[in-house]
Amino acid sequence: MGEGAVARGKKNAARRRAALIFIDEAGVLITPLVRRTWAPRGQTPVLYQRGRSRQKVSVIAALVIPPSRDRVQCCFRLAPEASIDALGVRAFLGHLTRLIRTPLTII
Repeated sequence: MGEGAVARGKKNAARRRAALIFIDEAGVLITPLVRRTWAPRGQTPVLYQRGRSRQKVSVIAALVIPPSRDRVQCCFRLAPEASIDALGVRAFLGHLTRLIRTPLTII
């Protein structure tokens, strides 16, 4: 991707008075990965944890730069025990279009 393509898109967004939107999604496991602790010398620490737990949270978020380019907003949704698929992304984008009410340029 060349710099010209990026600049051209930015100019088009400015000309259209469109909000710039940066979207990403991620999944997070609830189970801690680090299983270490401190204990007094000679006393073995006992850490209780459900080792078979696979609880997770999926997150989709967007940084929104409005046409005035004077601030940045953060919008997000959590999906406990679910994965964010194409329908989840579409629902999130629908929510953003109702919230922002200007043309959008999604990056």
